[in-house]
Amino acid sequence: MAAAYARLAGSPGEGLPSPRLLKLGKSGADVATLQRHLLSTSPDQHDAITVDGIFGPQTLAALKRFQLEAGLTPDGIAGPLTWAALERVAQDRPTEDAAQPWSWLMALLNRLNPWN
Repeated sequence: MAAAYARLAGSPGEGLPSPRLLKLGKSGADVATLQRHLLSTSPDQHDAITVDGIFGPQTLAALKRFQLEAGLTPDGIAGPLTWAALERVAQDRPTEDAAQPWSWLMALLNRLNPWN
């Protein structure tokens, strides 16, 4: 199982939790990581999910919604395929600097501006 997880989703050292399955009723740091990933993939879920480390009904609904949008079976269980999809979405998301390519120039000009 661990080998399949590493092959599909990368190593746990890349920000992913251990290869154990997460489902309704679980709690802990792995669940909080899942919740953060779900929030980062869909900003409109900020009102629906709280990063509290408890896999409750809101986390379940958010996970199923993500799984459906990612083309996975919406079973509400965060397993290797779900973690891999979450990681792909996180890698595809532009960083703040990429979204604003001139931000470094504006910061430099503001720093050099004698009227600030």
